[in-house]
Amino acid sequence: MAFWLPINSDGLSIVCRKPFNRPEHSEFDYPLSNAFDEIDAYIIFEDVFIPWSDVFVFQDVKKSNQFFIESGLFQHTTLQDQARGSVKLEFVTSLAIELAQRLGVDKYLNVQEMLGNLTANLELVRGALVNSELTGSMDDAGVFGPNLQPLLAIRAQLPKMYELALTIIQKLGAGSMMGVPDGRDFDGKLGHVLDEMMSSTLMSAEYRAKLLNLSWDVSGESFGQRQLMYEYYHGGDPVRIRAQHYHSEDLHIGDAMLKRILK
Repeated sequence: MAFWLPINSDGLSIVCRKPFNRPEHSEFDYPLSNAFDEIDAYIIFEDVFIPWSDVFVFQDVKKSNQFFIESGLFQHTTLQDQARGSVKLEFVTSLAIELAQRLGVDKYLNVQEMLGNLTANLELVRGALVNSELTGSMDDAGVFGPNLQPLLAIRAQLPKMYELALTIIQKLGAGSMMGVPDGRDFDGKLGHVLDEMMSSTLMSAEYRAKLLNLSWDVSGESFGQRQLMYEYYHGGDPVRIRAQHYHSEDLHIGDAMLKRILK
């Protein structure tokens, strides 16, 4: 069944989950939680009237299974989704690098290797996005659509890449993220002590606090953990996504080489 209706229809109720933002604190302390909390909700129907003119699909299994794929919606929403994911991955990669550089640990080879894993992953995602557009095709209606296989490859791997970035941020920030004072304390009577105690040759005390707050908001707070879960599950069952990719992969070149060797 598929239909549309106004969100203020009689009998329709919305129950939101508890928010992740911290209204008692400023964006200095929770820069993402307090700016970008995305509310999820239950929509409850109690004797809601939906006219037949507003119903798209009703008790039609074939049409229900077809419209998402044959309309091209799956291709185009998947492209948008992975473009969004690549920007998100680039953001946390930049954050990890900034954290390493400002804390002065980027000179260590093991840290450089961790950061190199992130930048390599980012380039692979960018390449798959370009590949999806270069190898796309026109549909029967004359609408150009991206190649779904590179996009599903991103969907299959990006959650792991994103989680790796958060793990590296946690390792780099470590206990420093746990000891950041309330932003209001910098304007209090001991603000000058905090300025002296938390500053370094690489950053001011205020910048250090902002950077560590952002790192924790991304990697440890409820907002950041929701974003991680979102990457794993919003696109569907990750097991089925990988299975679908396997069934749809074009391996005609590899198969031809294999047959020549084994004939």
